[in-house]
Amino acid sequence: MVAIVEPAQRAVAVDVGRVTALRGIVMRAEIELLLELNRSAPIVELRGGAGWGKTSAALAHAAVREARGATVVMFETGGAVRISRSAPDAEILYVVDDRELDRDVVEQLLDSVQRDRRVRMLVCSRGRHPLTDRAQSIGLVTRRIDLSAVRFSAAELCELARTRDVVLDLQRAEYVSHAIGGWPVVAAGFVSAYAAEARDSTVATIDRLIGRSFEDVLGRMVGTAALPLLARASLSGSISRSGAGQHGDAGALRRLIDRIHLLGLGEWVAA
Repeated sequence: MVAIVEPAQRAVAVDVGRVTALRGIVMRAEIELLLELNRSAPIVELRGGAGWGKTSAALAHAAVREARGATVVMFETGGAVRISRSAPDAEILYVVDDRELDRDVVEQLLDSVQRDRRVRMLVCSRGRHPLTDRAQSIGLVTRRIDLSAVRFSAAELCELARTRDVVLDLQRAEYVSHAIGGWPVVAAGFVSAYAAEARDSTVATIDRLIGRSFEDVLGRMVGTAALPLLARASLSGSISRSGAGQHGDAGALRRLIDRIHLLGLGEWVAA
């Protein structure tokens, strides 16, 4: 059961700025600008599949708001964690990080938004979230930022490389950014691999590191054992529920497709 946490009257042990620094989050200016532009809305939803940086963007935004005096409350499935100092007139930012909340908690949160003009809410989700669905049903203004449309750019890739003391020229960064589809988690994996490979910038090496980064990310998300099945289905053009019967392991493919949808990566799967 998640309980609504009243604004703190004193500082607590965990500080959002420290959390952000410890996680090594890179502030993405375009996303932060979109969040600032939508601050007038009581509820903003950050929607994107796994690895598109929802939590990172929420923490980075929370760090900015906390630095400007806001109270920030992070909601987890098992409870709410208050992570900043409160003042009587401070903005209160609730961050719901892709968690399923009990119905009564959803009602409490939405009631607090309606009752208190200081309260704003930032919801991270991979798909439709019960909280935003309920908010819309009672007429609360909600805005959605689609992170899959905010691709990790070549300039951001160069900046990320610099944080690892790696120089990546813009032309190669553009090549990588296009090849990975702007998927932030793969971009981060590529930079880590590139830094560890003595910064060999030949096209052959870059292609190999891109492939390895995709494999590492997908292996963590769907399991390494599923990668050969995913590759075979991709090559045959039958990554869809309707085409699953073309494979001897149709049941495994259907389970893989369901897993991809749960990860919020359904755009990779044919309807």
